Amino acid sequence: MSKLNLKSLLVYSPNDEKGFYTEFSESVNIIHGRNTSGKSTLIQSIIYAMGINDSKDNLNDINSGDVFFRLDCVLEKTGESCNLVFIRSDDTLVLQKGNEPAIRFDGINSNNSFEYGRYKELLSKLIGFNLVLQKQSELVSAPLEAALLPYYVSQSVGWVYIRESIGDYRFYKDFKFDYLDYYCGIESGH
Repeated sequence: MSKLNLKSLLVYSPNDEKGFYTEFSESVNIIHGRNTSGKSTLIQSIIYAMGINDSKDNLNDINSGDVFFRLDCVLEKTGESCNLVFIRSDDTLVLQKGNEPAIRFDGINSNNSFEYGRYKELLSKLIGFNLVLQKQSELVSAPLEAALLPYYVSQSVGWVYIRESIGDYRFYKDFKFDYLDYYCGIESGH
């Protein structure tokens, strides 16, 4: 997989003329604060801006009234780098890579929609995410959420059920082994 450096996040409501903006450093970013200060909301906003729907319900308080999320990143892959911009408003996501024309995906609020499948395929290819899992008797591409799973521990499940932080993997055979092997660079025999 590639390296995705977060540069900035903007969450803005034109109707209310309210927003939030932050920049990230290239090194470690430590997010700290008291309870209910917005730490989880910040992380969930990043994930949501990238097209992951798992945190959508947790953002109901801020994700109304034509709010949009803009996440600027730099994608580093095999010695090359390019800017990636994610802009999301409700069920529409726009992705722009470098100076290429932006690509719009409408109807991505459902992980089963055609547009979400198209988006998942494009983003997986861009970041080099190619984990394959066994579902019933066939091999399928892993859900996009699995690409972010190692980087997010949900407050609601904590460290005990870390693999349940994002996504639902109950119906994938040997997920915990395949997932760990993939991220540790271990090739399996199946």
